[in-house]
Amino acid sequence: MTIKKRSTILATTLLSVTLLSTTGCIQKQPERVIGEPYSNPIVQKQHIGAKTVPYTPQPVQYTQAPPVQQYIPPQPSIQYTQPAVQYSQQTPIPIYKEVEEEGCADDVPSNCDIGSIDKSQISTQYAQQSSNGGVMHTLKSIKGKTIQIGERKNGFTFPTYPGKVVILEMFGKNCPHCIKEIPTLKKIKSRYGNRVEVVGIHSQGVLSANEGKNFINKYRVNYPITDGSRARELQYFIQNTYGWTGILPFTMIIKDGQTEGSFSGEVSYKELREVMDSLF
Repeated sequence: MTIKKRSTILATTLLSVTLLSTTGCIQKQPERVIGEPYSNPIVQKQHIGAKTVPYTPQPVQYTQAPPVQQYIPPQPSIQYTQPAVQYSQQTPIPIYKEVEEEGCADDVPSNCDIGSIDKSQISTQYAQQSSNGGVMHTLKSIKGKTIQIGERKNGFTFPTYPGKVVILEMFGKNCPHCIKEIPTLKKIKSRYGNRVEVVGIHSQGVLSANEGKNFINKYRVNYPITDGSRARELQYFIQNTYGWTGILPFTMIIKDGQTEGSFSGEVSYKELREVMDSLF
């Protein structure tokens, strides 16, 4: 480009700037003072239609938001009433005092000691001489059953109960140890069934039919018992042969006509069972 042409362009440019400044199309930017906000009067105008309205900024006011209330669901109104408890006086527990039973010592007479039998008390009315040289005693049970017991030198025979082991017991209706032995005899009888029979001879005075029936019902006796007043001679024989002194109960175990064991006083189930088990 030539120098002449550059001069022409520069002159044209200067002329244009001069015209624009004269007409007001180009305005000088105001200087900003340090520490003050910058404001542009040209920018801060709003054009509404054909009018020019100066823009006035509105200060923004911030208000504190109301606190958020916590939602608490309504609780149902429940009223608890405690039931009235009525306390009644507790029934006192009975205290049982141990009663000492009367003893059965040989030198202390009691309800379980009838003493020895004197020969003058013997009656031969219910005893007969048997064909083998012994004596056969015929007794009647409280329920009317006839029971025959034959004497032997070392035992007894029981024609009424052939082939059975017989437990022969002397007892008394007022003897506490005799009454305590009843469940033991019933248990033995139940254990061995029809292989065993128990015969009770009442030796404590007279036992009437009514007394005997009441005794059987009261203690549920399941074996025959007889009044010993008809068996005094038999008891006398037992006294002299086996050393019975009148202590009740007195229990003997007989098998095949031979006495296998005897107990003076109350016998326990264990003791009686040991003897019985050895016989079967």
